[in-house]
Amino acid sequence: MFKDVLIVYNPRAGSCQGGKHAAKIEAVLHRNNIKTTTFKSNSITASHDYFAEIKKNKTHYDCVVIIGGDGTLGPTVDGMVRAGLDIPIYAYGRGTANDVATYYETMTDSMKKFEKIFLAGQTSKADTLIVNGQFAINVSCGGAFTNGVTKYNRRLKKIIGKAAYFLKAITVAATMRAQRVDFEVDGVLYSERVYLFLIVNSKNAGGIKNVGAIAHPNDGMLDLVAFRKCDSFGKLNIAYSIVSKKGNKSKNVMYLQGKHFVVTPAEPVIKNFTLSDMDGNAGPAYPLDVRVGDKQITFVCNRMKF
Repeated sequence: MFKDVLIVYNPRAGSCQGGKHAAKIEAVLHRNNIKTTTFKSNSITASHDYFAEIKKNKTHYDCVVIIGGDGTLGPTVDGMVRAGLDIPIYAYGRGTANDVATYYETMTDSMKKFEKIFLAGQTSKADTLIVNGQFAINVSCGGAFTNGVTKYNRRLKKIIGKAAYFLKAITVAATMRAQRVDFEVDGVLYSERVYLFLIVNSKNAGGIKNVGAIAHPNDGMLDLVAFRKCDSFGKLNIAYSIVSKKGNKSKNVMYLQGKHFVVTPAEPVIKNFTLSDMDGNAGPAYPLDVRVGDKQITFVCNRMKF
């Protein structure tokens, strides 16, 4: 059972309710005689500095509860891994997509359910990604999907949540041209015209379940999912294949597994491929060098199947 817990929250996540969620979690943990420390994560740099201090001072925590979405989780994991800390993480999803919390089934509005999951203490190991030298936990992506994530209307997001991602992505995809992209996968080169691509560690990305149809976060592999250029019927086929958990079998989806990916858009680069995305945040510049990290992390999970 966890006895000393660090609570990290993003004050901007979950309609700026991170502090309130942290207080509720503290109350539950104190009722169970669990000590807590709270850290408000205002920036990636602040997180890195905080975990470096934890390592330097040899401060001990049994678990880190992260309140926020994947955009909070990714940089926190980066800070922890860089500091050499291996502390179990409870992903208390309060962002927009919450892919990791959804996968591990730890996102809940019920404090009773949170208490039950937390006290059970079931955990599972997960691989990390290294994207141009930065650690990530779930996804590196580009194309229409990326613009949907990084350029959505913030006011719209507050009103309709993750649907804002999809509306923006669909709007962009309806008018954009496909981009010729070179994908080098474990030394083998593939060149395709695609609307978007995702390199995923779990089955979920951007709030879309099962986009990584056969992905597993603890298999030592990453899954490349790229939507090939196609007609309107083909786009419907892609949507159906994702919903039916068969995205790896659609002829309109390029689906490959590997340990090391290099992604390079061919010249000229169209607007939608000028930016990349990493765990819901703006990612590094192309070309992308994405590989399985040499460090794993531990997640609290709701079921033993993980």
